[in-house]
Amino acid sequence: MVGTSFGGFLAFWLSEELGLPCILLNPAVSIRGKSKNKPNSVTYLKNSLCLVALGAKDELVDAQRTLLFMEQDRRIGKTILTKVFEEEEHSFTVKAFREVLEWAKGEL
Repeated sequence: MVGTSFGGFLAFWLSEELGLPCILLNPAVSIRGKSKNKPNSVTYLKNSLCLVALGAKDELVDAQRTLLFMEQDRRIGKTILTKVFEEEEHSFTVKAFREVLEWAKGEL
């Protein structure tokens, strides 16, 4: 599953339900400091790999809150890898997106 911003939120939880790895770019998983809440429709937590790419200059999704959210989601059997792209904003450049894909190819 791949998603960015709110699509990253959806991809995160769909990957949990379906047990698929996910690649998330600036996912809106932690908005306005709200605590982590699992959507009612998600019955299983079975994703084993989650790659999270964050733009350090993103003004819509707070990278630090996303990192905290991911840290709180760590559990046995799940690998969460994060990478912060210092020059990227909310929308990744094509060059950075290619870097994310190369990173993912090496991990999947």
